[in-house]
Amino acid sequence: MVRLVRTIRFCVGGATALPAEPPRNGFAGSPRMDGFGAFYELDVACEGEPDAVTGYLINIKDIDRAVRASAIETLSKLAASNTAVGDGEVMQRLAGGLAESLEGLYRS
Repeated sequence: MVRLVRTIRFCVGGATALPAEPPRNGFAGSPRMDGFGAFYELDVACEGEPDAVTGYLINIKDIDRAVRASAIETLSKLAASNTAVGDGEVMQRLAGGLAESLEGLYRS
């Protein structure tokens, strides 16, 4: 069993749409900040047996796409709703969306 942990960085609010191509500076995150918004980092851990042929557990680019698609949408909706939501509720919503986005990308 292996454990892969990936940190995904992105901005919400005042950010441009996701670029068609990955950013050249992956550490800074994507989408980038354009105007006023918030910067986020999410650590995602995947565990399982690597593929016997490729040695891969999961492609990190698939993790990046899934997390950005799910987390940016979830956080943008929460920000737009302008309602008070506790940290626990935010994490539950993020975890639910991420589980859906990552489902089927790897075997646990």
